[in-house]
Amino acid sequence: MIKSILSFPLQVIQFVSNTINRIIAQSKNPLQSNVLSYKSLINAGIVACLIYGLYHFIEPFGINNYSNENKTILIALSAISGFMGLVISDFLLPSLFKSYFENSSWTVMKEISLYAMRSFFIGLMVMVLGNQTGLTNFNLPVFLLQFTVAASVIGVFIAFIKESMLRKKFQTKAESTNQRIQSYSVPESSNSNPFPVLVFSGSNDKVSIVPNQLISVNIEKYKSEFVYQNILGTVNKTLDISAADVLKEVNGYGQFIELDKNHFVNAQALYKAEGNGAGYLVHVAKFSNPIGVSRKFHGAIENL
Repeated sequence: MIKSILSFPLQVIQFVSNTINRIIAQSKNPLQSNVLSYKSLINAGIVACLIYGLYHFIEPFGINNYSNENKTILIALSAISGFMGLVISDFLLPSLFKSYFENSSWTVMKEISLYAMRSFFIGLMVMVLGNQTGLTNFNLPVFLLQFTVAASVIGVFIAFIKESMLRKKFQTKAESTNQRIQSYSVPESSNSNPFPVLVFSGSNDKVSIVPNQLISVNIEKYKSEFVYQNILGTVNKTLDISAADVLKEVNGYGQFIELDKNHFVNAQALYKAEGNGAGYLVHVAKFSNPIGVSRKFHGAIENL
């Protein structure tokens, strides 16, 4: 009995420690990002409507004491300022700090930080406008800090729920995708040549291979990286070649699917698909690590 009583605090500490470690580990899970998208614009519109409805019908923060004729205009401007606050967090910041907001490295923790940024800039824009015009009487910066912290806490729960839902969704879809990968057959080519050959002529070299030899090609504006097979094994080669010339060759064959912008993979080289909170991961022959599929190109995997 005494031993159980004495060990109880240790059990509580261990439970709390394990819970914190589990939360930290899950915060590193990949997650789909909505910045720089139409969904962010929709969210900004919803925020503006909520602010207008709150200010117009409930009149908190001293608005009920404001009696000037321009009251409705100021409420509308407050709603617009809330809209602009979210535009700053979801469009301006991602455009300035591209590496941080990179979709391929987006995680639950970054999503939580985004909620903190959103709440801060929305609160800042709305509260400063309200106080400067006399519409509201916020106690800045104390109330702004309280609002940011409270909204961020809510954002923690939303981020983890979002990750869980998306992970289950894409894991389920990946199972059916794997069935299509196993039964995949090359569609008929628009090329009438019975012995087709892909020819990529760059200023520094030339590659001539049959379509089935090409595993993947990552196309840039003036150069492209090719991964293909020959009798000696797998070859990685970079050619100084225009994007248009590469696209002209691969677009004639339906077996090449786009996983990211101008990153084509031979569907015959796929052997497994996985799902996580960010979307799909596909395993490609001769690649040691799976390749993430951009949300824009999910259809390429789902319609194999």
